[in-house]
Amino acid sequence: MKMKTENNAEHYYQRGVDYRRRKHADYKRSILNLTRALEAGLRTPECYWERGVAYLHSGNPAQALPDFNYVIKMLPDDRFRNSLYPKIA
Repeated sequence: MKMKTENNAEHYYQRGVDYRRRKHADYKRSILNLTRALEAGLRTPECYWERGVAYLHSGNPAQALPDFNYVIKMLPDDRFRNSLYPKIA
């Protein structure tokens, strides 16, 4: 059963990223899918980062802040700067 949950989490994560990165981004669907990925157990800094960016671009910076704070706590400074910071666009 764990494998199915992990597959679902990855599926939701990828859909969330895809919705956010489209030419005409759908931030609501992105947030929904990224939240589902987190609920399914994908508690990676990347997932929180993607959801934070979706919240930020959807005009909800207050909701983005907890996700960004989680990422900062989870990643050392160098890894954060080198891996996630360039993806903000």
